[in-house]
Amino acid sequence: LSPVCLGSLRRAASINAEYMGRQEQLQKRRMGNDKSTVFDARNLSANDNPMLMEKLKELPAIVAGIRSNDPRVQYEKVTQIRKMLSIERNPPIQQVIESGIIGRLIEFLKRSENPGLQFEASWALTNVASGTTEHTREIINHGAIPIFVELLKSPRTMFESRPCGPWETSQGIRPNAGTWFLRPR
Repeated sequence: LSPVCLGSLRRAASINAEYMGRQEQLQKRRMGNDKSTVFDARNLSANDNPMLMEKLKELPAIVAGIRSNDPRVQYEKVTQIRKMLSIERNPPIQQVIESGIIGRLIEFLKRSENPGLQFEASWALTNVASGTTEHTREIINHGAIPIFVELLKSPRTMFESRPCGPWETSQGIRPNAGTWFLRPR
């Protein structure tokens, strides 16, 4: 092979290695070091993460608070969900989805009279969407993207100078998620 061809091959290999490294970093950030597993409390013994197991025992009460009509209770419980989903390694994303509160969290995004609740709900939803492609799809299927877009357009937005979480990091990994709202209607 000519030196020009070898140089081109080296550059292509280098670019591919950089791309794969970035994908691996993003995956580690989303899932912890074990890229093949998603947290599943059914396969986790209490000895693996007793603090998380205790928090998961509180999930029914948290869900009830989120479904309540008291804005203070809603804010407190959404904050608890957000913190539960913010743990660095293996957050209980699937359990939160299975609890049925995704739609309610998306409703909270529309609460312009309660920006704190909007912010906590958006952070919790961002944490859910940062899991697997299926987790992101769950958020999309519940209609969150148009609401996030409207929030970003708002002159009084809580998102000023902040990245758009999973919608930003989904580029390249979840191309359909990142371009869903860019397609002409």
